[in-house]
Amino acid sequence: MASSAKKLKVQNSKDTREFQTWWTDKFGVINKGDKAVCVLCSGTMVCRTSSVKRHFETNHKSICQKSEAEQKELIASALKDRNKQSTSINKFVGKNCHTSAASYTAANVIARHSKPFQEGEFLKEAWLACAPSLFADFENKNKIIQRIKDTPLSRNTIKERILKLAENVTEQQKLDIHSASFISLCLDESTDVTKSARLAVFARYCVGNVIKEELIAIKSLPTTTKGADICTAVKNSIVEKEIDIKKVVSVTTDGAPSMVGKKIGFISLFQTEVGHSILEFHCIIHQQALCAKSGLTSLDNVMAVVTKIVNLISAQALNKRKFDALLDEVNSVYNGLLMYNNVRWLSRGSVLERFVECLEEIRLFLQNEGKIEQYPQLLDVMWLSKLMYVSKDANNKILETWNALPETFNCLKKLAHAILTVFSSTYACESLFSEMNNIKDSVRNRLTDESSSACILLKVTSYNPNISQLSSNLQQQKSH
Repeated sequence: MASSAKKLKVQNSKDTREFQTWWTDKFGVINKGDKAVCVLCSGTMVCRTSSVKRHFETNHKSICQKSEAEQKELIASALKDRNKQSTSINKFVGKNCHTSAASYTAANVIARHSKPFQEGEFLKEAWLACAPSLFADFENKNKIIQRIKDTPLSRNTIKERILKLAENVTEQQKLDIHSASFISLCLDESTDVTKSARLAVFARYCVGNVIKEELIAIKSLPTTTKGADICTAVKNSIVEKEIDIKKVVSVTTDGAPSMVGKKIGFISLFQTEVGHSILEFHCIIHQQALCAKSGLTSLDNVMAVVTKIVNLISAQALNKRKFDALLDEVNSVYNGLLMYNNVRWLSRGSVLERFVECLEEIRLFLQNEGKIEQYPQLLDVMWLSKLMYVSKDANNKILETWNALPETFNCLKKLAHAILTVFSSTYACESLFSEMNNIKDSVRNRLTDESSSACILLKVTSYNPNISQLSSNLQQQKSH
């Protein structure tokens, strides 16, 4: 009997700890989490009738002395003011979130186009100049113009936004790299406009059916550029990115002595750090430049045929117009082919990718023009295999094919993933150095390594920063 009474007492105690809706009209309190909040003074108390009543009678004696109707009127007025204030705050926070997102978007565009940080102020000036004409027939024109004025685009703001965008991209890289079974590295060293030695490190890894080539670090080498210095920089970059170093299966370099030296070269030192043998590759582009007459003639033949066909279509005005019309007719996402020449050899990868994407249209065009027989390679399986080998896009298709195999071929699939991560050249690094010189040129030579690295990363990455998340996080930080 005593036990039952005790249980009933505990149950009744639990009930009194729950917020009661009638408290709002009677004592002017609202529910917030597990507490009761007074709308008259913002004081908090536990959800118990005795506590709520005591707070009301102790802290609001003047209201207690009024009639019940007057009490309800004062409480209702306080509640209305609180709701209005809450709505205003939500609107303010929402507006700030939109302007923050706009500033992040502008900063991303500025970085991807290698523009100076102060271009944000120019953008704002241009928007404000265009807005009166552009939104003349809008009823809320003044609100739009005010929203543009409220968007933070100062030089310092753009710089901070770019650094945050780069951090967001880095976090996305980390997640995908952690899920990858194998990683290959590609690295090269060059000097910027201030004669500072910069080391670029790219990682290649598989994410689903896509092969990613991403910049994971661009480090300054303060003094010498020996194998030990490069190894230390690469090792530190891997630690910063929280990458499992044992996943590295190959390294591609330009073949310089500091990279491939037998005892104190980077490859030798890095292999010791990894703890297992790694595949060492010499950039195929540099090999071609050094020994084009031996061993790489088959790849030269592929590029020669591609260049000849591209020039036939793009260099002649009539053919170009006909081919563009054909692409439009078949609803192609491309509007033409890319030109290539030996001077701009870094454009080779882009030319080949576009050629592969438009291969069917190219065949159809040559057939319509009665010239398909002049290029039997387009129907030659061996030649097409070589074309696919040197095309990045083809590697994704190969990866997709391997991923489609059943798990009974798991060992072969792992081997394929490891092989497909291998860099065939240091093209990614060479392209990056071109971008680096555009970003940190003679006019912007005081750009810090941190800022220039962030700009370069946003310029070359395939990831899109999560601007919604960044702007939301920014508002949460401001609200604290």
